[in-house]
Amino acid sequence: MHDAGVQGDDLTFVHCCCSSQEEIAMMADASVSASLGVHCELNAQGIGIPLNRMLAAGIRPSLSGDTETKCSGDMFT
Repeated sequence: MHDAGVQGDDLTFVHCCCSSQEEIAMMADASVSASLGVHCELNAQGIGIPLNRMLAAGIRPSLSGDTETKCSGDMFT
């Protein structure tokens, strides 16, 4: 997508847990947005939340509730 030039500020990536630092840098260069389903990602075994890597690259992700069939949609209690 990056090489094809189709990434832009109208594109939102979700989760991004398996994204490499290089991929996150490409996302930042293209000014895309990101959304993290933190509650579900915390319950996924062996997969970390890429928040710190995104912040370091200049991406400020939003929070998403993802799917309530996998985990509760309540992230704050």
